[in-house]
Amino acid sequence: MITLRLLRADVPTRYPTLKLYIVNLRGDVPFLARRIHDNAEDLSSFKHSPREDLRELSVEAAHFHGRSLYMALETYDGEKVMYGRGYPYFQDAKCTRAVTYIRDAFAAKAAERLLARNALALYGIDSARKS
Repeated sequence: MITLRLLRADVPTRYPTLKLYIVNLRGDVPFLARRIHDNAEDLSSFKHSPREDLRELSVEAAHFHGRSLYMALETYDGEKVMYGRGYPYFQDAKCTRAVTYIRDAFAAKAAERLLARNALALYGIDSARKS
């Protein structure tokens, strides 16, 4: 679990300008977030709250399951969760599903944030610019 290793090594605090971009919603981390936080409190295994540090990560949403995405949005900062298609592993219909599962799970405005606006903000791209 590289994500937890980065947090235990205090990387977000030691390198505050480093943008960490984690793929695939980081799998089981949202599911285990409460337990990770509780263990961190009980065992003093993290220098900072893993719950707060997780909210500093940018996360790619190529997970293809709406409920997993909802859980990720509760765990990570919703403005740092963004579209991902899983290429080259997922192609054709599965690449299409990378978009449709977000559109199916969220209202249009929230889906637009996940599909475009959050990534534009991460990379410092002004979405109002004309191409």
